[in-house]
Amino acid sequence: MSENTTANQPGKEASGGTEADCQLFGNLRSMQTALDNVGTNIFLGDRDRHLVYMNKKSKETLKGLESVLRETFHFSVDDLLGRCIDDFHKDPQFQKQLLSNPNNLPHRAEIHLGPATLDLQVAAVFDEEGEFCGTIVNWEDITAKKLAE
Repeated sequence: MSENTTANQPGKEASGGTEADCQLFGNLRSMQTALDNVGTNIFLGDRDRHLVYMNKKSKETLKGLESVLRETFHFSVDDLLGRCIDDFHKDPQFQKQLLSNPNNLPHRAEIHLGPATLDLQVAAVFDEEGEFCGTIVNWEDITAKKLAE
């Protein structure tokens, strides 16, 4: 996989096209440099809960958890873009109801990925016209913090 960490490349649709209607995801490439240079893990998801972007920090952090991803979900970090997050949840319907309505956001959750504990903060993303485009997830591996408690 190339260094580009966005699934929404020119001429390609990552997830059936819902983000194509949202101007924000069309401008994602212009935001990529800024997001790739922050020191936090960032994911962007479209309205259909497909992962359309992960910044460099996310990719680096997930590389440290890749053996768990392969064991649990049978794919690698490089296979995440374009996937629906339903693939990672025991109850996809709950995630769908939560994330399809921006009134439910922001939302914070702690999840377990094998031995790791991840803290996720999910917020709604809107375009300039106020249309709900999807979600941004700021997340952190808090395993060391939890073990120290």
